Amino acid sequence: GLERCGGAAADMPTGVGLRFSHLDWDALPFEGNEAPTAEEIERLDFEPVPASKPQLKPLSPSDLGGAKALRGEAPDGDVEAAIARGTQVHALLEHLPQVPAEDRRVVAERILAGLPGVTDPDEIAEVTLRLLETPSLAPIFALGTLSEVDVTASMGAGDRRLHGSIDRLIIEANRVLAVDFKTNRLVPKRPEDIPEGLLRQLGAYRTALVQIYPDRPVEVAILWTETAELMAVPTNLVTAALSRATAP
Repeated sequence: GLERCGGAAADMPTGVGLRFSHLDWDALPFEGNEAPTAEEIERLDFEPVPASKPQLKPLSPSDLGGAKALRGEAPDGDVEAAIARGTQVHALLEHLPQVPAEDRRVVAERILAGLPGVTDPDEIAEVTLRLLETPSLAPIFALGTLSEVDVTASMGAGDRRLHGSIDRLIIEANRVLAVDFKTNRLVPKRPEDIPEGLLRQLGAYRTALVQIYPDRPVEVAILWTETAELMAVPTNLVTAALSRATAP
């Protein structure tokens, strides 16, 4: 390449080579940078570093065990599809509330087009839009409510930490409400019938929020997307379920 562009002979540190220069260009003299020898490096003596206490991986509310659905919820082979559908509904519920109502369907289509495993985008969009258009659910998605809120808190036993993400958080002067979205096809008729694993998740969220907001009551609820029903869950149910999950 240097030959084709007119490179001229020039002295290099390793002998004569080619150099292409434009206008008035003069290289600075080359100065070697000799690496110091081992004898020249000062020996540094450090005190032994004490072994640190191993840190336990933070617990996720979904890792607390217990059933996540009623019996008969997911037939054979449908578990992965149910999980994917839940992820898709959650994605729309996270982003669509702040979109003007007349634009939500178009935005929903764009979001779903970028998600994997979407087999029925029209059904997912219909479910989500129905929730956002339900008057009784308007406070959950109102301006000022928070979505996908990460929380980290102590579990109270040892050094174990809890880290999770709350689907919807409503912070008011006299209370805090955490809402978990559930896309289960089979919906329990009363809070006492909620699967154990879901109660444990709610208990974990409440434990974290009580530490963050010690000055006001913390309530939890589930929004069942299948029936567009917001079900308040009594504190005693979730605290008892969390106790069972963390019992030695």
